[in-house]
Amino acid sequence: MKGNQNLSLGILLIFCVITLGVVGCVERVEVPQEDEWEEEVTMELPGGSEYEGSVKEGEPHGEGVLLYEDGSKYSGEFDRGQRDGYGKMKYENGSAYEGEYRNDERHGEGELTYPDGRKYVGEFRNGEKHGEGKIKWPDGSKYVGEWEDDEIKGSNTFNWPQRDRQLPDEDDESGFYFEGERHSPIY
Repeated sequence: MKGNQNLSLGILLIFCVITLGVVGCVERVEVPQEDEWEEEVTMELPGGSEYEGSVKEGEPHGEGVLLYEDGSKYSGEFDRGQRDGYGKMKYENGSAYEGEYRNDERHGEGELTYPDGRKYVGEFRNGEKHGEGKIKWPDGSKYVGEWEDDEIKGSNTFNWPQRDRQLPDEDDESGFYFEGERHSPIY
């Protein structure tokens, strides 16, 4: 009888180890408290901005729309009170951005349109043009290449549309400069 009890205890022990081992491999999920769940609200934020959308723990979280005091408007994803994920921003000066955000800044792929009609399509890092991108001006001129910290860097291509122009005088110092050297006149 004692042998059967040892066998039963051994089987029970193996069962517990296997069960606990499997349970230990499963990721534990914290269940939020009732007041932490996302809900839809309209609220005024510090600084006079107005937010409408999902909140979590009293902060914009999930999908929402933020209307800034100056008239600018952001609609998109938020994470813990910051623009984070995909979103669209229309600035009061007429500029517009559509693309990815991280930590409340343009970050990742995006498209930035300026009030004068220029349009940049490419990569951003920490709010600045950074990586591969192209910009096109209303007159058809365009640049395709690399950017670093909001400046043109590395390999690139400029294209200007054909125009009827007079060539500048030899004394004319206007033109495209790179690393202090004049490369071509600007017509």
